[in-house]
Amino acid sequence: MKKILLGVALSLTVFVLSGQNYIDGTLLYHNNPEYPIPETEAFLYDQAGQLVATTLTNADGYFGFENIPDGIYNVEFSTDLDLGQVTMEDALSIVFYLAGLIDYTPMQQLAMDVNGNGNIGMDDFTYILIQHILFGNPFPVGEWVFEDYEVNTSTRDGDGSIGGSRTGDAEGVLVPTGRDEVQGYEFVSRSQVNVNTDELWIPVFAQLSEQAILGYVLAINFNPEQLEIMDVKSPLGEVNYSIIDNQLRISWIDIESGFQIDANTPLTNISVKIKEQAPDGQYFTLGSGTQILGQDGKSIDYLVFEMPELIFQDVTATVFPNPTTDVINLKLSLDESTDLLVRIYNTNGQVLVNKMINAVKGNQTKQVVLPGLTPGLYQLVVQDVNQYKILINEKLIIK
Repeated sequence: MKKILLGVALSLTVFVLSGQNYIDGTLLYHNNPEYPIPETEAFLYDQAGQLVATTLTNADGYFGFENIPDGIYNVEFSTDLDLGQVTMEDALSIVFYLAGLIDYTPMQQLAMDVNGNGNIGMDDFTYILIQHILFGNPFPVGEWVFEDYEVNTSTRDGDGSIGGSRTGDAEGVLVPTGRDEVQGYEFVSRSQVNVNTDELWIPVFAQLSEQAILGYVLAINFNPEQLEIMDVKSPLGEVNYSIIDNQLRISWIDIESGFQIDANTPLTNISVKIKEQAPDGQYFTLGSGTQILGQDGKSIDYLVFEMPELIFQDVTATVFPNPTTDVINLKLSLDESTDLLVRIYNTNGQVLVNKMINAVKGNQTKQVVLPGLTPGLYQLVVQDVNQYKILINEKLIIK
């Protein structure tokens, strides 16, 4: 059974009935009358910590204890109710709170102190974003938090309210994810990558119409019998990632300026090793928990994500020499004339070379002069922009 401290707005009426007392109240999430909490166990403890009585809240969140002797008591709650996940939007609200851009209610302050040190800081932001969302670790203070509440029957002290919350929930909305469940995300393939090596990089795009974003969490499901995740890099900057229960979770955030995404810039690139060919060429599905935050820190809904289809066919393009110093040659065998986009990425996913070249039908070799790259490891991607096919996607060594 999960420990839960669901926000309670308690009238905590205390009646004296023939030397006995009646204590009742109404259980509400984040003290919001719109969100009564039903079927929740309420526990009444005396001053010595002994359990005196238990009851359940009804459909309206109401509960009551009858025939209670005079004394000082504490009320606690427990339920199996699952309110879903804490989101990146919750984490980012801490940054806005610390910057003085938003205010927290006392209940929000308690909920967002996820490490329980008595203060809200960037350590709480980092724990939500990295330890909880990315790696699935529980919060140090537990899954739910609540205000201490004491009832004194002799003085009638305690009349008022008691608050509780799902830890990390800044929104205070009683829905499965703390916000609307439906985000309208799609995952489509509008291009192809020719698999001509065991290990390759796969880009993940989002159709953002060049709008700026502050961060994202990608939850991508995969079959470990078909492929192995080797690495993750992003042209936007440093990313964190984890693999839990056959799901790749990737997060990136820039709380200072964000990043404006154009149509040719992927959110991230995933290095994979192919173990077994998928019948439909689709190796990934989008999982729940995926979220992109706009410049206002709010989740962007109704997005289309793109990831290329992986195809296995005769090689139509190769690169030589590799390793090289200042030039590469592309050996091509094409069915028709087309335009090729040649890109070279560093190990952080940043584009260092971005050239468009024209290729004709048939066999040919195209030379690309490199702009004095520092010796090291890079990623070469050559895309047929007319056919939406990636012809070359492999490591390039500069010596």
